[in-house]
Order: sequence, then structure tokens, then C-alpha cells
Amino acid sequence: MYFRSFIFAAMVSFCTVPLVAIAEPDWNPLLDTGQTRCSDAGGNVIPCPAEESPFHGQDAQYSGPALRYYDNSDGTVTDYNTGLIWQQIDIAVDRLPTSVVDVYDAMEAWWTWAEAVQYCDNLELGKNNDDEYYDDWRLPERIELKSIVNYGSVPPAHNSVFEWSMELTWQTTGLVDENGFSYDKDRWMREWSFWWTATRLNQGNYNYYWSVSLYDGRDYWVDLDAVILDTENNEVLDDAGIPRPYRLNTRCVRN
Repeated sequence: MYFRSFIFAAMVSFCTVPLVAIAEPDWNPLLDTGQTRCSDAGGNVIPCPAEESPFHGQDAQYSGPALRYYDNSDGTVTDYNTGLIWQQIDIAVDRLPTSVVDVYDAMEAWWTWAEAVQYCDNLELGKNNDDEYYDDWRLPERIELKSIVNYGSVPPAHNSVFEWSMELTWQTTGLVDENGFSYDKDRWMREWSFWWTATRLNQGNYNYYWSVSLYDGRDYWVDLDAVILDTENNEVLDDAGIPRPYRLNTRCVRN
């Protein structure tokens, strides 16, 4: 699987009940990323350098508000720092495949970008004080989705309060690629653990949107008109002979 890529490199009082979400997420100060280790130019882990030493000033040497979540016990999670409320699991369990031929069959449980937008728009999940379901869910922006990435726990780079469909999918499938070679669990999650966002690449590219990997926190842009290519750059076709579009995971959010 190939993406063209570019790497993208408040606080509210704590209480024992869920907080009321603020109107807009607050990004000041910036949240802590969870990164605790320093590295050299080759990516090797090193003791964090002293001030004025080479490689000083890395992410691990700065701290922000720690990642803090509350499980609302209704399929949603509240982020105490931003006030955002997240869908706890990123896929409908009844969409999980029980028997597949290859990795692309497993992807049918996910969504194209347009399907993801519609899914979040139609989602009714969690209840307010009047026992009414929230129906104002939406696809998250890139900065919002990256805010729940924990770079100190990769892989996977997500907090345990969130349920991860990649784990569930792996438990129910035996996957092979287009050439019949088996996917091990790490390869499956590394290559396909991408979630859609509502953020366009830039104003001049109306059909290109960012995705974020919850495997290791990377983000990639995706051409919505692109189809999946195999390792020999051939289009991957479905059972009807139609080229397969990119289908990615989706986790909805509300303010």
C-alpha cells in the first residue's frame, strides 16, 4: 500500500463526573504528546541532552498538559484538556469481517472519505441530561485527531481508553496480500492504521485530505480519486472487477 506523504511534524478542572464540552476546543497551551525519549540524528535513543548540547530541545524535554480522558460509559470519551467528546470505538462492530480472502476484503469494514463524513453526520451516540442521543457528530480535523495520539506508547499510539478496531479486525481475520503472502499483525497495523480527517491538504487541492496513523502518529494526505495499487503498481479490483478506492478507519468527534 502506498501513500504520497508529507510528515507533520485549557486545562479544565478535574472532577469525578464528565465535563460539559466547551464550544470550541482549546489548544492553548499545547497538549503534551506523551513523548519521553530523546534521539540522535540517526533515530537512536539517547539520554536527553543538556542545554546548549547537540540535539537539545526535543519534544521529550518539554511538557504540556498531560493527556486526560474520562470514559463516559456510553460509547463516548471526554477529553478533559480540549473539551472534545470522542466516539470510543472507531468502527461499528457489526461491520467487522468474520471471513476474508485477503487484506482488501477486511478493508470493506471501513469507509471511503465521503462515507466517513456521512457516517459521522448520521451518528447518534451518547445521551444528554434529557436522555436524548447526541446527533451533532462530525469527522475530526487533523489537529483534533492528532491530539489523541500518544507518541510515548507507539505502537500503537493511542490511549487505552479508546477501543481500536485494528485489534478487533486482527482477531477475526487471517490476512494475506495480493500475492498471497501472509500479513503479520505488525505489518497489518503499520500499513493500514489510518483514520480520515476533515482537513484538506491545502486550498488549491480540493480532493486531497489528511489522514492520521494511530499506529505511530504519522499523517499522510490521500487523493480521494486514487485507487489502491499493489506492489507492482497494478490496480486492485474488487469481486465485480471495479478498482478499489481507499477505505480508512473513522472516529467521530463532537464539541
